[in-house]
Amino acid sequence: MTEILRLAIAHFGASSGSISLLNPDTGKLEVEVHQGMPADIDEVALRPGQGITGWVAFHGRPQLVPDVRADPRYIPVRPAVRAELTAPLIPANGQILGVINLDSDTVHGFGPDHLASITVLAEEVTAVLLRLWQLQHLRGKASQLENLVNAGLTLVTKLERQELHDAITRDTLRLLSCRASLLFEYNPSRRQLRAVSLAGLPETSPPDGDLPVENCLVAATLSTRRHLEFPNIRSPEFLDVVDLPRHPALRSLLAMPMFWDNEAIGVLCVFTDHPHRFNNDEKRLSTPAFSRARTCSAKTSSSPPWACSPPRSPTRSAIRSPSSNCYTATSASTSPRTTPVAPTCAS
Repeated sequence: MTEILRLAIAHFGASSGSISLLNPDTGKLEVEVHQGMPADIDEVALRPGQGITGWVAFHGRPQLVPDVRADPRYIPVRPAVRAELTAPLIPANGQILGVINLDSDTVHGFGPDHLASITVLAEEVTAVLLRLWQLQHLRGKASQLENLVNAGLTLVTKLERQELHDAITRDTLRLLSCRASLLFEYNPSRRQLRAVSLAGLPETSPPDGDLPVENCLVAATLSTRRHLEFPNIRSPEFLDVVDLPRHPALRSLLAMPMFWDNEAIGVLCVFTDHPHRFNNDEKRLSTPAFSRARTCSAKTSSSPPWACSPPRSPTRSAIRSPSSNCYTATSASTSPRTTPVAPTCAS
């Protein structure tokens, strides 16, 4: 896109320009590339309808502004700008992707012919962007498929229970490219959740102790049997939640229920370090890994995990696995159990 913008500025005789894309998570226009603009332009994010650029994104129509000083929509970014030429990036489905914007330091620096030309250019830029995103999507799918295969090979070799826990969180972390992954084990007879593995936050301990489901945010996913999504767990209403890791980088949360022979056995949580809306692909990707874990455990156990031994003491500590960057919750009074969990993810 940098080269496209450079050529556009040269062709139209513009003084500066930018290409902004609509962020689907925030709903704002964010500058992707720019030339001739102030260094802090990257920090500018406009709502659709805000400024001339936002107006074009909201209405989906190009704009020629001969004198920005006479247009009340204009938001000054560079004092020397006098004229502006802006066109939306709209694919065939009509959904706005972003905006290309060119500036001139001369009043009436652009004319009607320029408006027609930038409209055509915007169509070409849109086609190029779609092609690039398709290629990136395919590469991402190929990488995810490779990770799934590797995760399956790893899980079927993990016959010790804690190794299986750590493999699930570690593989989930790699598969979804998230900031952290946390696995809870569920005890239905006591209606409690227990954090058994945390990956991605090597200096942070998982939530401690046996947690009553009534006090847990993520427990709702077991009763609904559906994924639960929380866009921003740093907001004040989440400060007293007992089942979330205390780490300032965590932002969005996806909680996924886990079932074994139609019985709830746990919850897998995925965290990002930025506001994020999880798509259906991300929600579905964990299912094959859980299916492989069930296949693995079927070789060694025919009972749910909580039936393998008496409940552990609530006095627990967090231990870091030296080879996995995972923290695992262990009991202070009982020896580790060796029967692995056999999780699957509810659809």
